[in-house]
Amino acid sequence: MEEVERINRDPKFRKYMTKEEDDRKIRNTELREAREHGIKEGIEQGIEYGEKNRNLEIAKAMLKETDLSITKISSLTGLSEEEINELKEA
Repeated sequence: MEEVERINRDPKFRKYMTKEEDDRKIRNTELREAREHGIKEGIEQGIEYGEKNRNLEIAKAMLKETDLSITKISSLTGLSEEEINELKEA
């Protein structure tokens, strides 16, 4: 955006660009940046969701296959003891 604003202040550039064309380009830039930000956030949320689900599956297997304490499973998976207790009860 800083680059767009700098160019918009340039008198040589403004001489060749109508106000409407300039507004359209600014809107397009803002929309592109918003879309890119949204995509980035969506990817981050998807990764977090996947990691959480994978850790839940690992914790389920640990509860079933090992004698590890809930505290140890929590430490290894990053899940809270409450989340692991809920798995144990399910």
